[in-house]
Amino acid sequence: PDPLPTTESESDATTEGEKEFRVAEAAGLDTRHFNIPLLRAVIGETPVHDRWKAAWGALVARHESLRTFFEEDDEGVLRRRVVPTVDAAFEFTRQPTRAAALLWARERQSAPFTLAVPPLWRAGLITVDDGTAPLFWATLHHSVGDGQSLGILSHELTALLEDRPLPPAPYGWSRLAARERAYLNGPDGAADGVWWRDSLAALPDEAYDDWALDLPRSPATPPGTYAFALTLDAATSAALKAAARRRMVSLH
Repeated sequence: PDPLPTTESESDATTEGEKEFRVAEAAGLDTRHFNIPLLRAVIGETPVHDRWKAAWGALVARHESLRTFFEEDDEGVLRRRVVPTVDAAFEFTRQPTRAAALLWARERQSAPFTLAVPPLWRAGLITVDDGTAPLFWATLHHSVGDGQSLGILSHELTALLEDRPLPPAPYGWSRLAARERAYLNGPDGAADGVWWRDSLAALPDEAYDDWALDLPRSPATPPGTYAFALTLDAATSAALKAAARRRMVSLH
């Protein structure tokens, strides 16, 4: 079974990944690429706004990660904090065309978060005046979720909008941090550390040289998050998903 936090200091401890997000933010780096976006077309009859707000509010109450922020304690140790409620609303907007709606969603999804200011998510519904399907959009900071998290939220939101019950809520975030600490402090973590040190030590110095870019980076290019889109055929996509399920990992 998963280890459980045993002290108050452990119950709000952070993972190594969460500490790295804080280091990047404190260093003034562009943190927008830590945002994980989700965009879905709403097919069929669109629920009224009150149903969307109630369903999303139920998810925020259900998942403590949607009420989480991070701050340093008096000793400078990063801690994970969970608030009972968050001062943020499910957003509704109208856009004239599908193209305008997609642009608006990308801007909201790529706006940076501040780790000390909850919530570390945004979500909303875009109604499109050109007659195309409304768009549900969301974005999570990677410190409180990943691609699998967005899949769970999307599934549960659909269930709530369809008045279907949800199973009991999963265990809290603190158990994940406890699991990581148990691994890092245990024999498996030590063995993996030895393997990586030996493997990296065996590489020639040239392996650590900077690689040349395929294209020169323009000094006029504004900072931001950029993506390369590639469409996979159905068979390849299904095979990758099956491999991920067998190994209980995401496709990240």
